Amino acid sequence: MVHPVLQSLGNAERGAGVPVVLLTGVDRLNLDAVAFSLADSCPSVCSIAYDVRPNAAIESGLDIIRTVARSRADGLMFGESESFGLEECCMSCTVKHDVGRVLKTICSASAMGVGVG
Repeated sequence: MVHPVLQSLGNAERGAGVPVVLLTGVDRLNLDAVAFSLADSCPSVCSIAYDVRPNAAIESGLDIIRTVARSRADGLMFGESESFGLEECCMSCTVKHDVGRVLKTICSASAMGVGVG
């Protein structure tokens, strides 16, 4: 059953390859609630979340933390996080380029029938 709030899920399922639903916003609680509802409605979902934290040790002063969460065979979700410095011109460009690389990895692994990790 698709959660009634997730009306865009049907649009994502129409495409070829790995379906993608983009969630944006600044309220972390609402984003997490929608991501949870999506995972509950579509157990094969893989979510990619980005957070920003200060890091005085790098030139930009910001670290980007990417968390990729996927479902396991037992139905539970698990996530892997990685942090990297904001090195491009802005947050939008950094996320845009990184999510492109992550999606390529997910698509390649999905095509080969292996988990992404």
